[in-house]
Amino acid sequence: MKLVKFDSTNSATVRTKQAAVTLKAEGQIVINGEAFTKLGLKAGDTIALLQDSENPKTWFIVKDKDGFKLRTSGKTSPTLVCQNEKVVTTLLASLGIKTENAVRFKLNTEPVKFEKQLLYKIDTAEYRINEPKPAEAATQEAQAANA
Repeated sequence: MKLVKFDSTNSATVRTKQAAVTLKAEGQIVINGEAFTKLGLKAGDTIALLQDSENPKTWFIVKDKDGFKLRTSGKTSPTLVCQNEKVVTTLLASLGIKTENAVRFKLNTEPVKFEKQLLYKIDTAEYRINEPKPAEAATQEAQAANA
């Protein structure tokens, strides 16, 4: 018999205390409190998402004057959000992810310096697809039946 041990040291999960970004099918980009605090972001700041054309599964978040404006959200825990369906669709497609549910990624809070910019890498190798809450699931099923 050969046993493989799975524990907190080798089975990473995305937890609320970890910096994370969540992408929603309707185009919403949600940055959790841990992430925006560590990245120094606040409501009114603008961000862009960057894709490495040489490695299309590699994505970054960067402060950018021409980016998408962040606004506050979150009833139970503070978040910053912006909206762009094209970016969300492109990022998820580059990873082969097809879902109507929100997808949560870890966000590296140690910046990568590139051409005088600080880039924060989205960990696209580890993600979690959020299951809809029962009420949301019923709504999605009803919408699918009426389509």
